[in-house]
Amino acid sequence: MEKIHIKTPGRVCLYGDHQDYLGLPVIACAIDRYIELQAHPIDEPELRIDLPDLGMERIIDLRQSTLKVEPNDHLASGLKVIQDLRLETDQGYKVTISGNLPINAGVSSSSAVMVAWMHFLSQAYDLTVDAEQLGQLAYQAEVVEHNSPGGNMDQLTIACGGVVHIDTQGQGKVKSLMAPKMGLVLGVSGLPKTTLGTLGSNRQKAELAVQQVKVSSPAFDLHLCSPDEIHGYKNLIDTDNYAAFEAAIGNHAITQAALTELHQESADLEKLGSLMTRHHELLQDKLQLSTPLIEDMLNAAYKKGALGGKIVGSGGGGCVICLCYPGQEKAIAESMMTAGAKDAFKVNVSAGSQKL
Repeated sequence: MEKIHIKTPGRVCLYGDHQDYLGLPVIACAIDRYIELQAHPIDEPELRIDLPDLGMERIIDLRQSTLKVEPNDHLASGLKVIQDLRLETDQGYKVTISGNLPINAGVSSSSAVMVAWMHFLSQAYDLTVDAEQLGQLAYQAEVVEHNSPGGNMDQLTIACGGVVHIDTQGQGKVKSLMAPKMGLVLGVSGLPKTTLGTLGSNRQKAELAVQQVKVSSPAFDLHLCSPDEIHGYKNLIDTDNYAAFEAAIGNHAITQAALTELHQESADLEKLGSLMTRHHELLQDKLQLSTPLIEDMLNAAYKKGALGGKIVGSGGGGCVICLCYPGQEKAIAESMMTAGAKDAFKVNVSAGSQKL
């Protein structure tokens, strides 16, 4: 019965947005904007949860024999995942969850809350997990329990921290990458992103395209298809699904090229920036994820020396991440503010979720 303090970062996807739900690999990193959870034991068998950033409070009664989980109630589904492991969950806590991550902006504030919550629950109820297992618990609670369309990139990146390459198939295999000496600038558009609808639509189109190809080519493997082969499958795919198919294969090739570069002893930042911009172009041209404001922010950043940039998250708003040489972050952030961003600032690569 101790006080528990958890500090959990947000994340940005560097290469591989809209890939994890297809089982394709991604490269992402945790950033130094955080969700903090503080919990104090109480005598009552309940979890009293205060969410001051959202102006919300709630209580979960730990005496319930069967925990009822409503749609999108991720706190309850997280507790259910722990209870399904047959752990004793009778000790009550007063919990406060707050932070400085932009909300509904593509940097996984909701997944950061989920990882922090599962980290707290594992500490409170004596479940020993490593970082990857923590990420998988959060994925189970946030996505699987609610039959949501997302993948496991967010939870694994946030739990593990650093720059990571994630094989998103199955349980996920997380490999840490050496972060090059680079500058990163996050620009916040102020436009709310459109998570579930956008993810669900693009996932469905890509999966239908693959199914249509497999009717004629049963051995087709999305992981092995190169951009040079895309046109050969065009007549097999409905027009509405073809752009999502192009994006999946093109973005997979970009992620693989970025991985190769990041494995070099001295990564070429200009090449990494160019790959990031190419990734954004596919997200915009094929998946229609960008907005005029997002494009204005990116163009302003390029004029001040950004080597590359892209929208992050599900799209339709949210944030952009720009790659630059160290020392250029302030000028790039100011340029995005002039272009209409709600906020813009330098971010650094962060460690994963930590118990303080």
